[in-house]
Amino acid sequence: MRITQIRNATIIVEYAGKRFLIDPMLGPKGSFPPYPFAGNWKWNPVVDLPMDISQILSGIDAVIATHYHFDHLDSTAFKVIPKDMKIFVKDNNNRKLFIRKGFTC
Repeated sequence: MRITQIRNATIIVEYAGKRFLIDPMLGPKGSFPPYPFAGNWKWNPVVDLPMDISQILSGIDAVIATHYHFDHLDSTAFKVIPKDMKIFVKDNNNRKLFIRKGFTC
């Protein structure tokens, strides 16, 4: 198993010859307002992506969305992930969200 942290909760897990993108927050640094409840007033994400989005998506077999919060799954991810990508979600409400966004899960 190989795990590559992209940022925050966004990671790539390589296991048994498959690549899984987990909780893709792919928007540019500072594209979301601060989380005042966390006591942090920095705009989010607080760091740039460590590589180009095309590199992150290269060879991905499936996306795993642990839950829907914009710090785990953002609008950029919905735009750039191929609509026919296999998506694993935690429940039917999250599945419906992906379907509304044009995915075939």
